[in-house]
Amino acid sequence: MTAAAPAASAMSAWLHPASRPEVIDNLVNGVDRYNPSNLPILVDYLYEQIQTGAYDCLANLAILKLYQFNPPSLVPSVVLHILLLALPHSSTTNDFSLALALLERPPASALLDPLLALSASLQSSNFPQFWAQLHALPAGSGVLTEDDDDASGGETGLRELAAEHVALVDNVRALVLRQVSAAFRSVGKDRLTRYLDFEGDDKGLEEYLAGKGWTVKGETVEVPPNADNEVKGVVVQERLGLQQLQKVVAQVQA
Repeated sequence: MTAAAPAASAMSAWLHPASRPEVIDNLVNGVDRYNPSNLPILVDYLYEQIQTGAYDCLANLAILKLYQFNPPSLVPSVVLHILLLALPHSSTTNDFSLALALLERPPASALLDPLLALSASLQSSNFPQFWAQLHALPAGSGVLTEDDDDASGGETGLRELAAEHVALVDNVRALVLRQVSAAFRSVGKDRLTRYLDFEGDDKGLEEYLAGKGWTVKGETVEVPPNADNEVKGVVVQERLGLQQLQKVVAQVQA
């Protein structure tokens, strides 16, 4: 398999997730995606992703595009859910920035700024900082939900919204493992504990890593070999034709 093959496979999965229902695929890839009457279908699909751990960036961006065309339909909690879903999927495609670019009416800074900070921590691979920020998300900020008439009536905050995402923690941990495995053949157990947010839970860490095929040996964690962390010698062979060799000799003698 060439180096380009995994990237092509990842892009294909991004464009056409296996979990995407046919009705959503027709909406995303057809002109009907601009029909505001389809917004409830897409929002229901968004909440399905939140509850099952699936992810479909293009379907979620379609919601934001419909909000651009129909500003009165905008629901801040839906926008925040889309941003939360995008966070752990932005290492290559930068889905979080794609979603931000479609926001003509961004959420209030008190709600958006913590998400921007989370994204910046992931983009810079500052994983301990990400976990600290995630645990410190504000609660009860009065986010407008679909059942509220105005933003002042709700008690839902970013912390509550994030808690609804069943796969958020697992997806971030999967991102951490991908980045660590691309850079290390072994890593300190203490460092990986902080990267994965398993501080104070050695048993949980070892069970999690064992499930991923990683081995804990004392204070070191061995990373499974892969195309990125294996050192392989490369033999470069150059073939010079007679005419090329004559030119080289002529230049040397000149």
